[in-house]
Amino acid sequence: ALCWELTRRDTVRRLAGHVDLVLAGSGWWSVPEWTPRPVFRRWEAANAERAQTAPGLFANLVAAPVVHAAHVGELTSRLPGQPGRYRGHYEGGTGIWDRTGALVAGLPPTSTCPGTATPVVADITVGRGTPPPTPDRYWLTRRGIIPTYAWHWQRLWGRRFYRAHVHQETYQ
Repeated sequence: ALCWELTRRDTVRRLAGHVDLVLAGSGWWSVPEWTPRPVFRRWEAANAERAQTAPGLFANLVAAPVVHAAHVGELTSRLPGQPGRYRGHYEGGTGIWDRTGALVAGLPPTSTCPGTATPVVADITVGRGTPPPTPDRYWLTRRGIIPTYAWHWQRLWGRRFYRAHVHQETYQ
């Protein structure tokens, strides 16, 4: 399960009660510090909290342990299909959660730098449990305004880019 898959109901429905262990990873971007800064800082605090809690929530809902590796460090990138550049960081959140969603071992969000590896080791019981009912909402967490915008814009831009630049017969 990769990144926002940990926050989607449909991923939970596919895996709940069917897997003994979930290997997950993410490259979850921060909300940039744009103007007005106090507003964007508030949005970033909520975004960082979502990134840290998503693997545990997912573990509980699929009733299987989650081993999650997350990118950390600074990030600068073009904004797909838009002028300007993004400057921020990866949220981090590497850890191991048991099938109830309890964190067994983990690293603080920014505890390592790109190019280094800090191992997270824990003894856990591998195996599926009985999952709770899956929530009815599509997104398991509130995404916030910037991630919601990014999701819709990048889907629209990505589809147009894909149609224009990728040979369609290969993927039909």
